[in-house]
Amino acid sequence: MTTSRVTDLTADHEYVLALCAADPQLATLIRLVGDLPFKISDDPFSSLVLSIVGQQLSAKAASTIRPKCSLSSPSAAWT
Repeated sequence: MTTSRVTDLTADHEYVLALCAADPQLATLIRLVGDLPFKISDDPFSSLVLSIVGQQLSAKAASTIRPKCSLSSPSAAWT
C-alpha cells in the first residue's frame, strides 16, 4: 500500500534555496507566494501517474470552461 504525507515546502528548504540562487526572478516569486503544502508519495511511480492524471483532468476542465468564458466576453481572446 502506498502512503502519502503532506510536507510544507518552505523557503529555507535546500532545494528551494538552490533554485532561488540559480534564478533571481523565481526567488522573487517564491518570496511573494510563500510556503506551499504538497503531498509526497512513498512510491515515485504513483506520484508520476497521479500528476499526469491531474494535469489531464485540468486540461479537460479548462477546455470545457474556455468556451463558456468566451460567451461572457466575446472580445477577449480565450484560446
